[in-house]
Amino acid sequence: MSEPLGKDEQWSVSNTTAALVRAGNVLRSIGTSPAILAKPRIWTGKAVMPDLADKKTIGGVEYASFPIETSGDHVHKMSPATLRKFEKLEEACLEERAVIARREQKVIAQLLESLAPDMWDNLVNTAGHEAVLASNDLHQVWPLLISASATEGVYQALKALTDLMALRMVPGQHAVFAKQFKELFRLFKLNFEDPATPGVISSDLVGAAMYLQGVDQEAFKYLLDQTKARLKAGGLRQLPSVEDLMRDFQHFFVNTYVTEAPEPAIAYAADVKSARAKPEKSKKTAAEVVPCVSCQQTFTREKPWHKRCSTCQATHAAKPKNSGAKALAATVPSPPPSEVTPSPAQIQQYLAQQSDTMG
Repeated sequence: MSEPLGKDEQWSVSNTTAALVRAGNVLRSIGTSPAILAKPRIWTGKAVMPDLADKKTIGGVEYASFPIETSGDHVHKMSPATLRKFEKLEEACLEERAVIARREQKVIAQLLESLAPDMWDNLVNTAGHEAVLASNDLHQVWPLLISASATEGVYQALKALTDLMALRMVPGQHAVFAKQFKELFRLFKLNFEDPATPGVISSDLVGAAMYLQGVDQEAFKYLLDQTKARLKAGGLRQLPSVEDLMRDFQHFFVNTYVTEAPEPAIAYAADVKSARAKPEKSKKTAAEVVPCVSCQQTFTREKPWHKRCSTCQATHAAKPKNSGAKALAATVPSPPPSEVTPSPAQIQQYLAQQSDTMG
């Protein structure tokens, strides 16, 4: 039995059972229920629109509620009295439906205001949610909320993985820890286990899910929403590989946020210091105007290693030609003359000189 929701507690995927109890009480306050909303709408009472086919039974005989005259001045029409009765019922029906609509709109607003971020995440990633919310029809909005609260949702699957990894036992409360671990592990197996081979879980699938949960949720919100929307139908098993995710997210990051990429480094000089020495605080370098090494146009560089303006940097190759060879050549000094290996001709000339001297 789940704990009842607090007064201001939001409807989350994790507390759906308790939230449905509270929502059911709200629905019953306007004369409906989750069971009624799960079926097509059926108007009752004054909300029933009068119809020419309506009949009433008197003494076991059916009579038309709004008979059409077959003779007289109003042949093929309703009599004035019957027409007034029909119009009065029609007007009362429209008024009753307007009252019901206003009550339902208040309930819809109350339910939507109670949704937690994870519920909103699932809701906006459901196909056709815009039209459903615009209808202001409780019979359409309620099934949408039920769908968004499904525990097999993408958001819940990712959150369950994060919660399982972060779960720690409070000292002296092993029973509570075991209960929480059992539920989170059940969700983990449900979302990540291969249905065709029970007990088998793809490490690449788990890694991709961990990557999605680990990246900056605000910076990558657009891309995360798009990814989760594509997974809505097939679940997490449709996730691409970790390498593909990293490439897509890096491409998005560079094209969205990076304006001046640093020039690739071609050498590294280690600066070994005493382990006991305190690390020096990095000093912020003031921006300075320098000429671009490619186009010679001046630009303001933000980092000391910027050598090119943003235009030239974008067209510059990721790795300069022969950069590795140049860096290596710069670190290897030329040998002294005494250590240069002589050629065969020099050796023969040296031997001839020695022979002449000895002769």
